[in-house]
Amino acid sequence: MRSENRSTHRTQLLYGETSLITLRESKYEELATIVEMEKQSHAMEYIHGASLEEHESNFANRNIIYLTIVKADVGLAGFLVLVLGEERGDVEFRRILIDENHKGIGQAAIQQMEMYCKTALGAKRIWLDVYDDNEVAVHIYQKLGYRQFKMERHGERNLHFYEKALKKNDADGS
Repeated sequence: MRSENRSTHRTQLLYGETSLITLRESKYEELATIVEMEKQSHAMEYIHGASLEEHESNFANRNIIYLTIVKADVGLAGFLVLVLGEERGDVEFRRILIDENHKGIGQAAIQQMEMYCKTALGAKRIWLDVYDDNEVAVHIYQKLGYRQFKMERHGERNLHFYEKALKKNDADGS
C-alpha cells in the first residue's frame, strides 16, 4: 500500500461557476468507490470494470498509478489509471472515469494528468486506446493533441490507439 503521494496538482476549471479540481494519488480506501463508479451505465459501454480484488492487486503494483479527481464541493468525482511503460518516459493512460454526476471535468483532469506525468514521472510520451464509438472521448483526445498511431478490430468495434509526445513546456502549460 502506498503511503506517500508523488505530487498534487490543482487547476481552476470553468464549470458553470468556477470550480476547483485536484488531482492526487488515490487512497487504498477509495478502491471500493472506484469499483462502484465502473458499474455506472455511462461507463459500462466503454470499459471492462474490474473487481475490487483486481483493483487491489493493481493498486499494489508500483508500475500502476491510480489518480483521484476531487472536486472541492463534493469530493471524489472520478479517477484515472496510468501504467508506467517498460521504456523510461513512456506512460499508458489506461483509464479515465468521471462519476456520472460530475461530467464536464474530464478535459481538465487529462491536462492535469499530463502535467503529473511530465513533472512527477518524467514522461516523454503518453499513449491510450479508445473505441471509435466513444466519440466524446475521441474528440477530447484529438483536441488535446493526441494523434492516432494504430487501429485494431475488437469484435464489432474498432479500437484506436493514440499518443502524445510531452514537450518541456507542456508541464508548465505554455
